[in-house]
Amino acid sequence: MFNPIIYVITKIRLFFAKNRAQAAKKAMNHMITHTRAAADEIDWYYNQFLCRVKEQERIAVKLKRLQNQYTDFAILKVKLDTGEIQQSEKAQELTKLDISTALTRHIHGDWGDLSRNQWIDNNMAVLEGHGIIRSRYRYHGGRVFFINTDILRKQTRICLEGE
Repeated sequence: MFNPIIYVITKIRLFFAKNRAQAAKKAMNHMITHTRAAADEIDWYYNQFLCRVKEQERIAVKLKRLQNQYTDFAILKVKLDTGEIQQSEKAQELTKLDISTALTRHIHGDWGDLSRNQWIDNNMAVLEGHGIIRSRYRYHGGRVFFINTDILRKQTRICLEGE
């Protein structure tokens, strides 16, 4: 049953998470462009930014789950175990941000740009505890990459479209 109070609270949490992510990005950019900080200090700011973006994506997935509660594209209330994560050689062009945000969505059951049947197949595989979960996401320039998780082997592979 749709609960408007939870929906509004989640929208507010998403608003604040976006602001925290933007503030972390601003602090990171300032550190890079206006100071002579050491590489490890810049890495720390970048990791803070990634953590904020990951939190923002987690809340966005929750909001999407609430919005799509009664549609064909229901997002399961799961936290998928991705196990060992590998990246194809061509997927090295993806940024940490691309991977982090897509993995957050994938782990929480938002399979990205897939057909209705593919969403159903993924949801059934999660519920049955076996099979391969395939998610499809876009990155810079409108290009596409995939995240594939073999549930039984607990292995995840990130690759570009066409690999």
